[in-house]
Amino acid sequence: MTSRRRVPDEVMVLADGSIQPDLFGATDAELARRAHAERVREQFEGRARTLPGGAAVVWVAPYDTIGARTGERRPGWRCWLCGGVEANEYVLGLRHGLHAGDPEVLTRTRCRLQDRMQDRDTDGAMGGPR
Repeated sequence: MTSRRRVPDEVMVLADGSIQPDLFGATDAELARRAHAERVREQFEGRARTLPGGAAVVWVAPYDTIGARTGERRPGWRCWLCGGVEANEYVLGLRHGLHAGDPEVLTRTRCRLQDRMQDRDTDGAMGGPR
């Protein structure tokens, strides 16, 4: 059995199995970019899937859904900026603007939901100042 090395798609593998040297540093830059994206993804999941004390985030179904009945408890995703809990990562991205693929997601100080509430209050829709 032969062991296979994992080689990035951009690297040219020659017929004898050797790797063509990277003359311009593009492969190293791509590998560094992928490693950074993986670290961001791990930190994102760590923040979104666990509470500050280390307990798992739990989402409680507010009504019957495809995946849960009313009141059923499921693992959830938490916005660490406002504390809101969502059913999955997709909904977290839609409502709060936190996407794992965004390289600046960990440096944000406000989520989309907080911005919407502030806009609504300043427009006077909720009795706030006009």
